[in-house]
Amino acid sequence: MRKYLLVVGIVFILVIGVYSLINKRAKRDQVNYQKELVLRQSTLIGTKIEQIISGYENDLTKILFIHSNSLNKIFSNEKVLESIATDLRTFLVKYKDLVTNIAIFDNQNKYLGIYIKENDEFVLDTFPRQRINNLYKRDIIIKRKGYYQSYFPFFKGNELFGNVEVEINILGFLKRNLDVHRINDLQWQWLVDNNNQVIFSNRADSIKINNIQEISRSILEDKESVLEHSYTNSSGRELKIISAVYPLDVLNNDVGIIFSRESSGFMRELNRTNLILFVVNFLVLAGLIAWLIYRVSLSHKAKITKEAELLSTNRILEEFPVGIMIQDSLGKIKYLNRTGRKMLFIKNNEDVVGKTWSNQLVPSNKYILKEELESPFDSNHFIHYEKERNEVVIYRKDVKVNINGEDLILSGLIDVSALEKSRKKEAAANRAKSDFLAKMSHEIRTSMNAIMNVSDNLLKGKLNNL
Repeated sequence: MRKYLLVVGIVFILVIGVYSLINKRAKRDQVNYQKELVLRQSTLIGTKIEQIISGYENDLTKILFIHSNSLNKIFSNEKVLESIATDLRTFLVKYKDLVTNIAIFDNQNKYLGIYIKENDEFVLDTFPRQRINNLYKRDIIIKRKGYYQSYFPFFKGNELFGNVEVEINILGFLKRNLDVHRINDLQWQWLVDNNNQVIFSNRADSIKINNIQEISRSILEDKESVLEHSYTNSSGRELKIISAVYPLDVLNNDVGIIFSRESSGFMRELNRTNLILFVVNFLVLAGLIAWLIYRVSLSHKAKITKEAELLSTNRILEEFPVGIMIQDSLGKIKYLNRTGRKMLFIKNNEDVVGKTWSNQLVPSNKYILKEELESPFDSNHFIHYEKERNEVVIYRKDVKVNINGEDLILSGLIDVSALEKSRKKEAAANRAKSDFLAKMSHEIRTSMNAIMNVSDNLLKGKLNNL
């Protein structure tokens, strides 16, 4: 019992050590997983936003280029108006989350407004304006009241004729794309510029981000990064977070999309879960050890009983008066009892185990006489075995069995040398008797034929002729 208690103590110490290592590694893996998760999310959403903005710029440039020579006719030619309106409608539908309004106006205060209502109704409105619109001679982006307005000039000849104005709600566009990935207070997104200013955050409560300079540095260097830092909540408590930074160039403005995820929360949850698992595992282990001790005790008793039975069975097989041989499916001998070894003039079982005796134990009819009476035994079951001038005739009977998934051949061996000698003598006697009767029959038949011939001649002839 002391031995078992010592084993239990060692196992308990090992379990605690292994648990500590696993817990430490699990925390490290969990942090790395969270870092990889927020980095992938920020990369995916940042790439998507870049593709949309790049597509917006390319498509708008393409439309302006196609209609560059006809924009000055938009207020005087219905076909030109219809053609430009069709392309701009397609453009608005594609980028309705980004573009809120498109306006075209000339130096004569003529104005064309194009936009889509909330019910997806397309509106094309043209009218003269009372106030004079400022015309810009080059492409320019102006920030006004949270919106960005892009101006593109068009000319009539060499004279500036008008502007195309595109109003972009970039903050609303970014907010809609980022809100999809918000998970209550566990994960949130925010925007920061390269001047350490938070532009937008979709977190509900007010917090103060610590070490924001590291994030601004990543934006300036235009490289993605992941960092562990902290924030201070409204109650003054400092909590750890993991943040992934994706630098983004939005309308010539350097900003960063930040995906932040609570690390304190899931670490507490991880520690609590690990503690529960440890207690449960410890109780299960204690119960398992107690059960194993009980089972070992029973198994030990059963093993002793089984070994005794096995020894008895082996003893019976060894002392059985008939030779018993076990072969595998390839004909290799696995076991041969004492009677069989004695019958085959073999000293030890190891001399034949693993060997194939098909060349020595071959069926033979050498000692089975063909002229004898029919035998109840199949002559193919008789084998002749000879070793060191000792020969024996054995009757063998095979049975194929499958034990524990292994195909085996069980053979019973009976020494029939004495029986064979008796049969040989009987056969020899029968043959001598047959030879004697054949010779006597021949001698008697020859003499009798002579006597019968003489008698027949006497009966047919005259006596005086004799």
